[in-house]
Amino acid sequence: MPPVSRCLLMLVPLDFFVFSYRINDPWLHDAGNTNRIADIVYTLEHLEGRFRAIRVEPDKSALPERIIAKVHPIRHLEWEITDFDSATGECAGHSYPEERLFELI
Repeated sequence: MPPVSRCLLMLVPLDFFVFSYRINDPWLHDAGNTNRIADIVYTLEHLEGRFRAIRVEPDKSALPERIIAKVHPIRHLEWEITDFDSATGECAGHSYPEERLFELI
């Protein structure tokens, strides 16, 4: 069996900012945004604004329809919403990466 080495994977903190009517106008009135606003309100009221995100892979064969093929949790990164407009769903915040040891074979 080959030797196992360990390394420390460090993720860099990230900031996000989605306030801009010019960029966001196409999705501001979508039904999905209404659901997203409700999720953000819940997160702020019950989870101190913190959440873990998911990565979504689209079903490219269904384009231009937006259908999800796969969903992957992002396990080593926690996000916090620091600013939120409940009328539009626009928000800002930052991430808190964890440091984890991973085995490399």
